[in-house]
Amino acid sequence: MSEEITKGLTCKRLKQVGFPTNQDEKVDSVIYYKEDSYKKLDKYLAAAFNKASKKLTGKGGTPDFVATHDDKKIIIVIECKEDVSKHQTVDNLDEYKRGLGTKDEIIGNCINGALHYATYINANHDVIAIAVSGTSETNMRVTSFALPKGKKLSDIKLVEDGEYTDTIMNFDDYEKKIDVILGRHQEESTEVLAELKKYASACNNYLRANHISAKDRAGFISALVLALTNEDSSLFALTETSLPDEALKKPFIDRINKNSKHKLTVYVTTSEAVVKTVSFYFLLFHKV
Repeated sequence: MSEEITKGLTCKRLKQVGFPTNQDEKVDSVIYYKEDSYKKLDKYLAAAFNKASKKLTGKGGTPDFVATHDDKKIIIVIECKEDVSKHQTVDNLDEYKRGLGTKDEIIGNCINGALHYATYINANHDVIAIAVSGTSETNMRVTSFALPKGKKLSDIKLVEDGEYTDTIMNFDDYEKKIDVILGRHQEESTEVLAELKKYASACNNYLRANHISAKDRAGFISALVLALTNEDSSLFALTETSLPDEALKKPFIDRINKNSKHKLTVYVTTSEAVVKTVSFYFLLFHKV
């Protein structure tokens, strides 16, 4: 019965960070299930956990909580234990990369169980596996790992390990955290920087050819890049209008975020016309 207290506190914390008030009720694309309530509402989870018994019998298994988001490739799975001493089987959490132990260890320990279920649902999703133990807010342990999409247990990364009030996040925060700890977007960031350099070089060469000083060129190019990422700027509207077809316009008018590499490529391919137009006015006022 004490484990129900742990589950109740887990529900409370989920609501504190923005999850729906009620289980099995979707709000803003987010829904969470307690125990086997997902079976009637989510066919994917029902199929995925069909052979996920912690007894390793190949029969069905049911985590204490599982949460999904329609617009994110992330699933959150949570296991609870009333006894903090049953939180883990190893002191060094990196040891879990080597395995989860025997069936008794998987059944009896919080982290082991959470990671066990995570391995059944990461074929198409990143998984956040959360272990919650304890029966009071002042005496709880919460540990979570990220198991990347399509990867093995050896690829898990520790996300958080702490107390009740400073752990468990919403989907947006977990998404950002996963990107950081898994080192995602580093390659894209390098490519974005290369595109920025190409764009700056195109502007700089044109302005140099028109006898604009190095000091003025630097300020002008910086302002130009800022204006191209501001939807309210006249230059943003000018560039959008100058794009030759709808295929280029569509990604351009989206917010920069994950489309930054493509957008900057668009900027570079249209930079000559834009720079010439804007530079005309810059030169005009520069001479006044």
